[in-house]
Amino acid sequence: MIHNYSSGCPISYQVCLSLFLAFAPPALAESWTGYLVDQECAQSFRASANPLVTAREHARGCTKSLTAQIPAYYLFTEGQWLKLDKQGNSMAHNITRHSIREKGVLVTITGKLSPKMIEVTRIIELVDTPK
Repeated sequence: MIHNYSSGCPISYQVCLSLFLAFAPPALAESWTGYLVDQECAQSFRASANPLVTAREHARGCTKSLTAQIPAYYLFTEGQWLKLDKQGNSMAHNITRHSIREKGVLVTITGKLSPKMIEVTRIIELVDTPK
């Protein structure tokens, strides 16, 4: 027996699909832990023999990162450089300016990784250095 849902269902397929999409849970957020580095320094650090050490030793007071304008930031994590979106740059700039650390601003970033960057929802500065 074949059911014809288009004539017997009080709600159309398009309405059901629209309701599902409207109330579907958002894409799961991911988290990354690493060091914040402003774009100018990150570009020069890419050629470093040991970018982890270079990122960890990056001075918080670097004049490139503490200017009045909000620069672009990268997160160095697990051997890769991940660019932050506009919202993430603003959060990273605030954390960098007010960090308790003099170098190596260590953070955990939560967001969604798009093909070009992290769409940041939250940045938390970490007090302890990972072992």
